[in-house]
Amino acid sequence: MTERKIQTEAFWQDEFAVTDEDVPFIEELFLDEHRPLSLSELSSSLITHYYSREENLIRRQLMRGRIYRPNASFAVGEHLVFPQLDFALGTVVGEREGNNPEYEGFRVIAVEFADGEEAGLPPDGGRLRESGAPKEVREFAADLKAPHKLSLPDEVDAANLLTVSAADLFESYGDVVQERLASYLAGDPDFTEFRDYWLPKGMAPDVHIGLLNIAEAMLVMEEKPLAPEQLLRELDLPKEIPTEVKVFVLDAKIAQDDRFVDVGDEKQILWALRRWLPQNAVTSPEHLRYEPVSYDRTVLDVTHLQIEREIDDEASRLVAPPTAAAAQELTLILTYPHWRYGTLPLTQRTRVFFPAGLPGQRTQIAFLDRAGGSEFKGWVVHEHHYVYGLEAWYEANEIPAGAYIKLERVDDPHTVAVDLIPRRMQREWTRMVTMDAEGGLGFSMQKRPVACEYDELCLIDEPDREIGDALRAQERALDRPLRELVRLVYLELAKLNPSVTVHGKTLYTAVNVLRRCPPGLVFATLFGVRQFITTGDGYWVLQGGA
Repeated sequence: MTERKIQTEAFWQDEFAVTDEDVPFIEELFLDEHRPLSLSELSSSLITHYYSREENLIRRQLMRGRIYRPNASFAVGEHLVFPQLDFALGTVVGEREGNNPEYEGFRVIAVEFADGEEAGLPPDGGRLRESGAPKEVREFAADLKAPHKLSLPDEVDAANLLTVSAADLFESYGDVVQERLASYLAGDPDFTEFRDYWLPKGMAPDVHIGLLNIAEAMLVMEEKPLAPEQLLRELDLPKEIPTEVKVFVLDAKIAQDDRFVDVGDEKQILWALRRWLPQNAVTSPEHLRYEPVSYDRTVLDVTHLQIEREIDDEASRLVAPPTAAAAQELTLILTYPHWRYGTLPLTQRTRVFFPAGLPGQRTQIAFLDRAGGSEFKGWVVHEHHYVYGLEAWYEANEIPAGAYIKLERVDDPHTVAVDLIPRRMQREWTRMVTMDAEGGLGFSMQKRPVACEYDELCLIDEPDREIGDALRAQERALDRPLRELVRLVYLELAKLNPSVTVHGKTLYTAVNVLRRCPPGLVFATLFGVRQFITTGDGYWVLQGGA
């Protein structure tokens, strides 16, 4: 049987496009629902609309005559519809006994088609052609008792002739439809969008600048974030408009105003004033940003894959083990970039300790200092995969880069306990970031007081933060290939060790002083340079010495 066009991948991938002809149907959906609709809901309904339209077309074609099936009987003069020939219409003009030793007791009917009928529905909507038009006569089996793939049930409807359902089409091609529908609606000035929900502007109340000023005043007065439903109580919007519509329009308008920022989570929107948030919670610090670079991970050996997992850099995008979701406590290494900006990485292992949120949100949380008992604010920056708010805590506790940080769940899902692994204060040899006489990178070993457990291979400090900032600015300007940067960093670190070997963790840490880079990329760079030799325990040596 001929497969209908809407059932094919070629139609949805190559031909389908949302057009102005679809708008009346889309608008009708909103009028029926009286609420904003998600892109998923709209796409599913649009696919169902196309499917129903195809069903109706098939029904109209079936109404033109009897459906041909090899197991049925037909009389001369009957009009037959052939679903197997794209619903071509023909007339029975003769019949005879069949003659085939493989089949017993069947007949053969002669069917006359008007020219072009076998191509599908004719331009005249199914009426027979005028007499005198070219005809084609073909023969078909009838009264066939043996099973045949073209034998249809006695009751045939359009649904029997479509091999997949609308739900199947949405599952297979829903993403394509959503993408093209979103593109169309975004270019239509008559629609408003907020977080993949849409609404015709004709259904939306007017939320003018004066109402947004009132919302700002409410936040100032309350001195805390407020939900849109709370803001609506003081806004004079028409009572007859559904609350869901008013909330949607208010959220969409506030989201376009730079005075406001959403500090809620995936379940709730909470509007706050942007000026309340620290800059590093609003805009990602430049040195935390990483532009993904493709590299060959297959060159990493088991040792370095394990090291990468121990570091758990958010830029690595590692998959957490199944047990991570239920973990009540977690210990992680505080890497240099996060130590520098008072942040923690948001990885698959750590994110389970924080409330989930949407990309644009800065979810406000509380950190509980487990040792001191005090609480302080934090912000989960979902889009850039970090949590901000620990800078003062790091400084107060003299926490170095490389320290072990403990996270612990508490009863409140918006509160996370943080702690160190304490130990007696003593001065430890630490790698210090320095600048040489020419303004280039250098390292020295200096003693500094440490009162917590740490990973010695990641221990690093800088006597003056301006040094690190200057070195990073210089590196951005040079924009040298990573393999050159890795070699430079290795040579400087090797001067600190009589064996002139450098561990992969240490090299990763030091590279990140200058350029944001996940460990896997650093390790793959080492494996890709012939002169670098791994000793098999995570240490590296440069052939020929430093």
